Amino acid sequence: MTLNGVTRTSIIAGIAAVARSGVDKLDIFLPPSLFNGINIRLINEDIEIDYKYLQKEFRPEIGEGQEFNILIKNTSNETLELVATGIENFNEFEIYLLDKSLMKLYDLRNQKKIEIQKKTSGKEYLLYVGTEEYIEHKKASLIPLDYVLYQNYPNPFNPKTNIIFALPQQGNVSLMIYNILG
Repeated sequence: MTLNGVTRTSIIAGIAAVARSGVDKLDIFLPPSLFNGINIRLINEDIEIDYKYLQKEFRPEIGEGQEFNILIKNTSNETLELVATGIENFNEFEIYLLDKSLMKLYDLRNQKKIEIQKKTSGKEYLLYVGTEEYIEHKKASLIPLDYVLYQNYPNPFNPKTNIIFALPQQGNVSLMIYNILG
């Protein structure tokens, strides 16, 4: 993640034939950083130990596709940029980033920079690297089954808030907001 073009923190997710699914010599654990206001970390729930946070994680193969869990924290007063590099190393694969809270998918070949808003704590992302069929399957699984209106945030708010909703099919939506007085 960068601030005014200067890298503040980074992770590396990759593929190497000598890697293995659990922890290996290519993986680097991230030191505990609860007090750092800006950090990004990989999370691997398949690791054999309790501490699951990595700065660098390699997998043995892509196969049809791989999924990397990412957790971002930006409790600073600055909006940061998440910058994707090294995409050119995976020319035969699609690379997408999913914002899990917004269910928004970014094609990292077309959008290499993503804003990380200030005062963001514990935002989860998924990095998908895989074949076109793998990515299409992941996209199809993102379509909600029901109509959902999520809690707005921040709440209370002044002068703006975020309102997230989900639809099981494409359509027009009318959203009306009222204050206490109606």
